[in-house]
Amino acid sequence: MHVDSALKDVLNSKNVTMEVGIPRTRVVMTGACNGSNKEFTLAAADYPIYPQRGMGLTPEPDDVTVELVETGTPPSVYTEVVVDSIDTVTDSDTGDLVYGKVTLHEAPAATVDQVVITYYELLRPYIAQSLKIDIKQDSTEVGELGSEIKRTSYAGQTITVSQDSIFSDFDVDKKLLFETYSGGYTPQDGYDAYTMITEPATRLVRIPMYTGAANDAGGTFLGCYYFNGKIVPKSLGDVKDGDNMTRSLEFSVDATPILIVPE
Repeated sequence: MHVDSALKDVLNSKNVTMEVGIPRTRVVMTGACNGSNKEFTLAAADYPIYPQRGMGLTPEPDDVTVELVETGTPPSVYTEVVVDSIDTVTDSDTGDLVYGKVTLHEAPAATVDQVVITYYELLRPYIAQSLKIDIKQDSTEVGELGSEIKRTSYAGQTITVSQDSIFSDFDVDKKLLFETYSGGYTPQDGYDAYTMITEPATRLVRIPMYTGAANDAGGTFLGCYYFNGKIVPKSLGDVKDGDNMTRSLEFSVDATPILIVPE
């Protein structure tokens, strides 16, 4: 490959970001079940939809599972249906287009009580300050009688993705590190309670890169790393007098990473 390196962009912090996929199970969607409507939408607190299989930048029908629910006499009946497309909606707070709607192949009948979706929700941990992808390769030096040369035998790899971010609110913590409280007490009116996840939780991570500002998908899309693994919080908060409060996250990768680039 012959390339004029003088024409290549030099990437820096503005060109890269990190996004996390969080598993969500049977989330209720809004939309009329009347035999003619095929479009159903997630609430703002539940979108965007993350491309679970990591085969491109945008989610596809195979990245989600949609079911029709008929409550009736318990237990409820769940019937999986075909999704034709995953579409964008306009976020009312930001005006951004985000993937938060599905179009079904057939309109649910009026006898259907709910439409639910199982998917991965996309979250960008904010306000990111540093990002590192670290690879450690297991190796052993092997000698041989009668030879001065040693060979190196290679085994498995350990891949970790770490990120430090400035603490802004608790939304990132609720989504990534905590789950709804299920203990013996009841939260006071006006409050929700959460408990920290004690075992490393399965999460998906992608790191897209652009020639422009990555948070805005600016410029030309260059490529994206996709990782599957477990999240391990390193620090919930770190602050000194006069400094910003930061949190530290680490993802232990447990599947072969995927690289997606334009053709």
